[in-house]
Amino acid sequence: YRKDGSYLETHEGPSPHALLLDHALMATAPRRLVASGLTDALAKYYEPRDNRLPGSHPLEASALALGEQLFRLVIAHGTTAVKGIRGRLSPSRHAAHDASISLAGLIGEWGGKPYRHGLAHSLYGAWTFIGLTKSYLHGELIGLGLLVELALSGKSASFHQLRNWMGECGLPMALPELAIYRTS
Repeated sequence: YRKDGSYLETHEGPSPHALLLDHALMATAPRRLVASGLTDALAKYYEPRDNRLPGSHPLEASALALGEQLFRLVIAHGTTAVKGIRGRLSPSRHAAHDASISLAGLIGEWGGKPYRHGLAHSLYGAWTFIGLTKSYLHGELIGLGLLVELALSGKSASFHQLRNWMGECGLPMALPELAIYRTS
C-alpha cells in the first residue's frame, strides 16, 4: 500500500510454516471486525467460480471442496458468531473463526492466484484510490465487491443470499461515497 492507503501490489511469498489461532482472544474481537473477516473469507468461495482456469493448479479440486465447506460453515455459523456475546467462546464462533482463517488460508494457497484475486478484490484495489479504506474495513469492501460480481454474472439467487447474510451481520450494502465521487 502507498502512504495514502491506495493499493500498490500483492507480494507473493512462501506459506507460513505454522498457524497459532487463539480462540479466546478472537472471541474478544469487535463484531464489525468479525463480520469483515468472515466476508473476506467468503471471497474464497465466490471468486474462484468466476475467475479460475480449469486445471490451473494441482490442488484445485481440494481448494474448491474446501471453499464449499468454508461457505457452509460461514453461512451457518457466521451471523451467530458476529452477534454472539463478545468474549464468550461458542461452537459457532469457533467454527466461523476456523473457516475464516484456517480454511481461507489453505484455499488461497492450494488454489493459487485465481483463488485470491477476483473481481471483488480488484474492486477493492480500485476503491483504495478514492479513499474508501479510510471508512470501511477490507472485508466490508470485499463484500460489496462480491455483490457487484454476483450481480454482473447474473447469479441473482447467490446475490440475494449473500446480501441477506450481510444484512444480518450488519455489513454495509452500498457505498454512498461513490454516488458523490467526481473526477477532477
